[in-house]
Amino acid sequence: MEKPGMDEVVKRLQRVERRSKVWMIISAALFVLIIGFIVIEKFVPLIIPRKIVARKFVLKDRIGMSRARLYVDDSGAVLKFADEHGLTRTMLGVTDYGTASLRMMDQGGNTRVILGVLANALPGLYLKDVNRRTRIGLAVLPTTEPVMFLKDDSNQTIWRAP
Repeated sequence: MEKPGMDEVVKRLQRVERRSKVWMIISAALFVLIIGFIVIEKFVPLIIPRKIVARKFVLKDRIGMSRARLYVDDSGAVLKFADEHGLTRTMLGVTDYGTASLRMMDQGGNTRVILGVLANALPGLYLKDVNRRTRIGLAVLPTTEPVMFLKDDSNQTIWRAP
């Protein structure tokens, strides 16, 4: 068996050193990656809570005006959206007695549109005037019969179908 020449030994040594550098870089990258995962797992829950528990949330605009509120009170859960003056204009709620509704208000704070389902599972759409009187209604009765009605200023039905 012949002994390798000096050039061949140098080439082999250079090849081993290159492989060694590649494995060191891969090992260092894996080490940094593992440490990164450990740090993220340790500190991310402090930065981004996984669960927030509260009875009320308030969202404010850039000037500090309350624009949205989500809260739970004695009557149920409510989500309210306000205009730039802080007046509630839209409200979505579910009461503890079973009614779910979406309400839309005018600039005066009067409820003008109600879309909801009553506790007895009767769905309906009601349009109101500025005096808060229902003028147009569309509902489904317990008999699954649809009903639509129109009322005048004195709350008298002027048209009803069926």
